[in-house]
Amino acid sequence: MDNVYNRLNVGDIKALFQRFDVRPSKRWGQNFLIQPAMKKLMVDGLMPTADDRVIEIGGGLGSITLAVAPHVGAMTVFEIDPKLAPILSGLIKEIGLESKITIVQADYLISGADVMDEGNYKIIASLPYSITSPILHKLMIDFHDYWSLGIFLMQKEVMEKIVQGPTHGNYWYHFIHFAYHVEVLQRVVRPDAFWPMPGVDSSIIRVTRSQDRTADEMKNWSDFLHRVFQFPRKQISYVFDQEILIASGITPTARPGELSLDQLTRLQEQLR
Repeated sequence: MDNVYNRLNVGDIKALFQRFDVRPSKRWGQNFLIQPAMKKLMVDGLMPTADDRVIEIGGGLGSITLAVAPHVGAMTVFEIDPKLAPILSGLIKEIGLESKITIVQADYLISGADVMDEGNYKIIASLPYSITSPILHKLMIDFHDYWSLGIFLMQKEVMEKIVQGPTHGNYWYHFIHFAYHVEVLQRVVRPDAFWPMPGVDSSIIRVTRSQDRTADEMKNWSDFLHRVFQFPRKQISYVFDQEILIASGITPTARPGELSLDQLTRLQEQLR
């Protein structure tokens, strides 16, 4: 396997932490991907080209950054940890990739708008559980028009919610499939693929835009779905009038999780 994927193994990472007198931060949910095959899978899944502009969310020490950058036109890397960002900058200079990579030491949720302009970015991100929901909402609502393909390393539990459909429908499945196509590139990434090891399995997915939606449509769809799934165990007629449900082709006694994407889009249209 290419040496780029063997960089930053567990020994390298421990040596860097010792050299700079830092430790993995629980606050930032830091578990560094060390398995070469999973790094390669993420980079290959991005399908990088020389014309691409890439945003990486959570650069860490650069195991993905250093593998992607040689194959793309430009890369902006967000790293929230003020101790890791300068270490990553130093590694980039050592390798000679500083002309392609911009490091932004900031919270992407707060500062993403300062970087993303109208364009066609690709996204690659390793998402701690605590910020998965806000990051996906930020990308799919606020920045919906600015990217078309994303690779996401996330908890397996979240992936399962995203790919489940009726009769196990949920907010995340319907929110994302309203405008995007989801492919599971790796269903299970074991804890020993990381250092330190997390307590749960992870997954890798690729998300590509499949429908021409606007940011306003995504926001309205999100608000609508929150209303649909506010009482997931109750019949849908507990939330919506029976006449509207019947006009939408929905059985009033159905539970929210039993509804298809088509039924929900018809119901939203009826409510306008």
